[in-house]
Amino acid sequence: MSANSGLPICDLEIRIQSFEDGLCGFAHETIPDRNARISQSLSPLKCLPPGKPEIKDNLGKNVQGVIRTYNEGDSLYLICESQGGKPPPTLTWWRGPALIDDTFEVVTSSTLVRNELQLETLTRRDLMTEITCQASNNNVSAPIKSSVSLDLNCKLKFSFH
Repeated sequence: MSANSGLPICDLEIRIQSFEDGLCGFAHETIPDRNARISQSLSPLKCLPPGKPEIKDNLGKNVQGVIRTYNEGDSLYLICESQGGKPPPTLTWWRGPALIDDTFEVVTSSTLVRNELQLETLTRRDLMTEITCQASNNNVSAPIKSSVSLDLNCKLKFSFH
């Protein structure tokens, strides 16, 4: 018994052997009862991986590989969508190894998550750049990715001497 409250003192020991079978964490719940006692509860959380991200162009058409040829100076608009996953995934856009957009939305009353990417002005450095959409909903399994590459017509530069 505790010297101050008259309530028993409890010891808690948790052993986690592995994160197999989709176990990705625990939910913690504190439950007060009517006798002013507090019960602590840990429940395992089962994760379901998100669906493979789908990349779409400005017309809503699925794109993959090297996508249509853009002109230097054009803007680029792509949509990434992932269906399912528990918990819902975060969807992020990457240009090579650099994160370029982490704003996404969970579409209400759905299991669909969407991130829209807008690059205002394509430049020469975007020629054959790999743009990747990545879906992740835990820190145990590897993110699921889809990528496209940009083909680009570069403006000719002339110099006369």
